[in-house]
Amino acid sequence: MSRRQQLLSILSTECHVHASYIYLPSLHDSVTTKKILIPFISSVIIFSAADFFTVHQESTQCVNPIQQATIHNNNLCLTQSLFALGGAYALAGWASLLLVHLHLLSVWRSTFITNHIIGFHIIIWTVSILATVIPIATDSVSSGNTCFIAAKKGAFYYIPMSFIYIAFILHVITFGYITNTVLKAGESDKRRSTLKARGTLSSENMKTGSNLRKIFRLQWRALGGALLMLLIYVTDWVFFTFKNNVPNFGDPWFEEWLQCLTTGTQTSCSSISAPQFPPFSLIVWLLLTNRCVGIFIFLLLAVKKSIFYEWTELLSNKIRERRETTPI
Repeated sequence: MSRRQQLLSILSTECHVHASYIYLPSLHDSVTTKKILIPFISSVIIFSAADFFTVHQESTQCVNPIQQATIHNNNLCLTQSLFALGGAYALAGWASLLLVHLHLLSVWRSTFITNHIIGFHIIIWTVSILATVIPIATDSVSSGNTCFIAAKKGAFYYIPMSFIYIAFILHVITFGYITNTVLKAGESDKRRSTLKARGTLSSENMKTGSNLRKIFRLQWRALGGALLMLLIYVTDWVFFTFKNNVPNFGDPWFEEWLQCLTTGTQTSCSSISAPQFPPFSLIVWLLLTNRCVGIFIFLLLAVKKSIFYEWTELLSNKIRERRETTPI
């Protein structure tokens, strides 16, 4: 796929999501959609835009066939780091805010976040801008597969993103609280039903099961989003903190590896150098989770039968209105 084709696919997908949340009445009338979901999806676009530059990686990772790119000698590398850094922090911020909002709304019936959304906008976007500018200003960005935080500085810059774990725990508590409330209500109904006919008891069991299924249908997308964000940030944190150590080419293994290049086989030489680098499977998993986050979010938030039915109804009504107003 060419860079132009990839750009068109990204834009078309994101435009579909944005248009759905802006124009469809069921989504447009939601306060959460207006104040949290649209900025959240915008942060997904910013983060996903960094992968646009990985179609031809040599353009962002190399200056020439022998010189590695940096943010100082390659403008594409600098641009990619702007999208990757800013998008990562914005995505973590808005995902966490969404999960905390769902917790406050479901458990405490509080609209604190939506009532103070301007302040949260200022906080999240300010942190995202600082998280983008500071690494670039302190020369903490390096080119590898992506122009992102250098391996030596990775642990420090991932500390502020730890609030995603707190938000995930809050969402699990919310899910457990709602489930527990339904179960307690079901037990109360069972006690009352023992004074009545036995058939009533079975109907109360069916009612409790129906309520639990309804909770799962309402919460599974949010829970899936929470699990997705947790998976991505845990993977990134493990990779940059523990597995992406810069090898020391002054160690004995390097001399042994150089000698092996002249006398040994490719398999024997790779067995010497492989322990000094992250496992290939972890690198593939890291790239898969980060590059596909936009697709996963699209599947969670936009692929719903109701949205497609609502789009069909909206367009049909528009066509019908145009035909009725057009003179014959």
